[in-house]
Amino acid sequence: MKLQFLKMMVFVTLFSFVSSCDLLNKKDTEEPTQLVQDFNSNVTELHDALENFVMKAQAYENAKFSTLKAAQTKIIVDEYIAAGEKFVKVMGEIQAVQNQNKSLQLKSAMDLPCSPVDFIPDATSGISPGLVKNVADLISETKGDMAAIQKKFDNKEIDENTYNEACNQLKKNKTVKAVNTGIGAVLGTGAAMGAGLIVGATTLPAIATVTVVGVAVGTTVTWFANWYTGVKSTSAATQQYIVSGKTTVGGKLPVHLIGQGATVTLAVQGQAPVVMKNFALPAAGYNKKIEITPVKIGDATAGGSSNVCVLDELMAASTCSAVEFVTGSPSPVDPGPGVGVTVTGTLIPKVANCSISFSIVGTDGYSNSATKTTNAEGQATFYIPGGESGVFDKVTISSSNGKTYVVSYTF
Repeated sequence: MKLQFLKMMVFVTLFSFVSSCDLLNKKDTEEPTQLVQDFNSNVTELHDALENFVMKAQAYENAKFSTLKAAQTKIIVDEYIAAGEKFVKVMGEIQAVQNQNKSLQLKSAMDLPCSPVDFIPDATSGISPGLVKNVADLISETKGDMAAIQKKFDNKEIDENTYNEACNQLKKNKTVKAVNTGIGAVLGTGAAMGAGLIVGATTLPAIATVTVVGVAVGTTVTWFANWYTGVKSTSAATQQYIVSGKTTVGGKLPVHLIGQGATVTLAVQGQAPVVMKNFALPAAGYNKKIEITPVKIGDATAGGSSNVCVLDELMAASTCSAVEFVTGSPSPVDPGPGVGVTVTGTLIPKVANCSISFSIVGTDGYSNSATKTTNAEGQATFYIPGGESGVFDKVTISSSNGKTYVVSYTF
């Protein structure tokens, strides 16, 4: 079994629940305005922490420990653990705000095209304790096992080769466990990079535009989305996702990375955040226009809301230079040893006769590249021969106007 890192995603300890309780006690004494400001800061912190965790996790996942010195291996693992702990801490802070919000009268869940939308979520629509526990447990166990390996090495009970092999085996064991949690991040306004499990809408040819009344185009918007597949629970059968990114007022939200029915939180710089529950993805070929009538962050209090209108608009035919995103997915998503993989790249909006470039680098030394032309669905495919068990491939997909996406998998 392997973890799929669409470059940017991953996984953290129960210690977060202890810290969450401490944080909750603290927030019980805060003013409602301060609670909104804290949550607004949390959204940015979550994006930064998740982005760093994904980058460190990918370095950890890609590392070929057998070629490194023990000290180099230790740095890679330690940085992964530290980034994971920071990610859990921020999620714990958000949970504390959610729990504080239980007693508030929350607003509409976007039942109409225009409706009031909450500044902050409650426990039923925010980050799940199960998600935090899954990620936290993975990092905690990795940290404990790594400490045991390090102790043996420091005591000269094992040599450098055995140390590196033990770290490699640890990575394989904990990566398999992490398959039950999908976590992702998206950078910038068009450079979509993911990590974790394939999201159901990865090839959805649709986009969303963020507009904010009275706020200048180009103002930064930090966002995150969280959702579940299957029955909401902490069981292994439930896939839990969190994806984060940044765009701008007038910019695009990459809905192809967001699951149907997700809770989507948008934090516009200088304004109170908005939390859209049960977010409906636009139909293929449509753009979802999200228009926010904002409340300044200094005027917002917990239990308050902003008015948000959400309308679907048919996307006009586009040109290669107007592509907003490129995304991709491998088939099969979980290839066995020796099984070839076909990676499909998709332009959003879909445009025919445009170039999509593919470049693959594998941990076994294999590399290849090609440029293909999209079909009527804005798609092109790239075939990669199968690798041996444990080989990790990273495939970079690029549109002709510079949008990129990275797909990765392990045989």
